[in-house]
Amino acid sequence: MKARLIIFGVTVVLLLCLAFLYRQRRRARPEAYVRRGDASARLAERVAAMPTPAMTNLPRLAGAPVTAAAPAAAAAGTLLEEEVLAPLRRGFTPPRFTTDPAVPRERQTLLSNRRFESAEWRHVPDKASGRQSPTVRGTTPFIVQFNVPVSAAARQTLTGLGATVRGFFPNNSILTELTPAALKALEEEPTVHAAEEYLPSDKIQPFLAYLAAAQPPGTRARVMIQTFAPEATAPVADAVKAAGGAVEKTSAAKDRGLVRAVLPLAAVKSLAALGELAIKRSH
Repeated sequence: MKARLIIFGVTVVLLLCLAFLYRQRRRARPEAYVRRGDASARLAERVAAMPTPAMTNLPRLAGAPVTAAAPAAAAAGTLLEEEVLAPLRRGFTPPRFTTDPAVPRERQTLLSNRRFESAEWRHVPDKASGRQSPTVRGTTPFIVQFNVPVSAAARQTLTGLGATVRGFFPNNSILTELTPAALKALEEEPTVHAAEEYLPSDKIQPFLAYLAAAQPPGTRARVMIQTFAPEATAPVADAVKAAGGAVEKTSAAKDRGLVRAVLPLAAVKSLAALGELAIKRSH
């Protein structure tokens, strides 16, 4: 019995000694030891030792708003080819002008770039505005608005006054070339309600006007120009060349002329001020 107690006591002492040595060993471990899964220990050193990552797609960070860069405009002097124009056309929303129900329909004329609304009382200007040169025929284009439905009789009325009929505009107007004498005679015609000059800005297709405003002035575009009369084809072609453009083709029909050209966009407005020019659009 006494021997068992001695053995038990020795065993307890040995266990206590082993426990003491284990605790001392744990306390003596170097502080540099990193427990597995401990992400905070020596973080700066470990990150500095990592290779630089190749981040091709960085996430957007919170902070100041990021403004997307606008598409680069065409370099000055370059020609806008179809592969450039096609997406611009798809992204362009042309203006749409409709009749205002609050105004009598016959007093409204719808153009591609504006809606002309005449006054309630008759008004015919005394003369042209001077914003465009007269044609070689001594005429200026006007929109003549009638207070009766436009018909062959209305066209004949204008022809009888010495005017030249060039087209129709909804709702109740005729595009007409007027000499100063014909403009004066309109004042005495009871079926005419108003006359408004067909301005240079009315001649430019909205998409072409958009290009001229958005692109560098030296940028060129291919355009199709229509003249009021076939005999004006050559003078308009000469004006295109004088403005720095290149004429590609000309043709003349019975009542109009066509000029296809490559034109600096900076010259669009100045050419539209030619009285001979009827319509200008991108081609």
